[in-house]
Amino acid sequence: MAARYVIGLTGNIATGKSLVLRRLEEHGAFVIDADKLAHEAMAPGTPVWAAVTAAFGRQILLPDGRVDRRKLGELVFADPEALSQLEVLVHPAVVARVQMLLEECTTPVAAVEAIKLFEAGLAARCSAIWVTVSSPWLQARRLRELRGLSQEEAERRIGAQGSPAKKVALADVLLENDGSPGELLQTVDWEWGELQGGRAPSAGAVTRLIRQDGRLVAVDGAAKGCAVAVRAGRWWLQFTPPSRMPRLCRALLAGLEPEARSCGWRELEIVVAERVGYRQCMEGLGYTTVEEDEQGRGVAFRKSL
Repeated sequence: MAARYVIGLTGNIATGKSLVLRRLEEHGAFVIDADKLAHEAMAPGTPVWAAVTAAFGRQILLPDGRVDRRKLGELVFADPEALSQLEVLVHPAVVARVQMLLEECTTPVAAVEAIKLFEAGLAARCSAIWVTVSSPWLQARRLRELRGLSQEEAERRIGAQGSPAKKVALADVLLENDGSPGELLQTVDWEWGELQGGRAPSAGAVTRLIRQDGRLVAVDGAAKGCAVAVRAGRWWLQFTPPSRMPRLCRALLAGLEPEARSCGWRELEIVVAERVGYRQCMEGLGYTTVEEDEQGRGVAFRKSL
């Protein structure tokens, strides 16, 4: 019996994925940690271990033959080509194992945590995509304090993963982690409650657009979420709840952009609240920052049409 609802959990390093996964497990989800599976795939004597050792040399091994993940990390995060090579060697085994575990799952809900969820092709197996985000300075601080990395090494690892903007733009659930762990878990708990109540977002759900008193409203199917676009020189977008911002934003822009083109506009300006996840989502959708409101009301973005 395979899981009926699969959460794909992704996000860049030190943004809170592991904390979210543990909470989902506490709620009863069957959880799969792709990073742990990668570690198992590289166990001494396995085909992946042999391939990785051949590619990067025995200097990455501990005295007992196990891969020294810190040494390997220092090597690949300093060289994009080496990182890509490692992924080519490890990903197929991890993906196959994830697929097997999902098929063997006996719980209604499963969660797969994978930093390369999209790149490895696992996103297609998921009912919804959850993405964790944090400000880069916070990611670096966590890497220093929790993993003992230097500031330089932390910045190198963050930079090696690239911008999370495109992942955020594809999210069904946005988990911003710039506050306390309790605040992050509160959002996870709320989303779990929505899932149990049959109001969870899914890739196939239809987000309806409604015109209402000069406003454009996006309603997220059976899920409890809506967004409002109000024209006041620029389009001002508001989202309820914030965790549904990416999917609601995609729906609003799907209505606003064609309308703007039909009116002969050459560009569209959007204002959203100043939040790390909102900013990354807009960038992932092809918008660039125009200006930041000094009074803290929002950030303006522009896109050529």
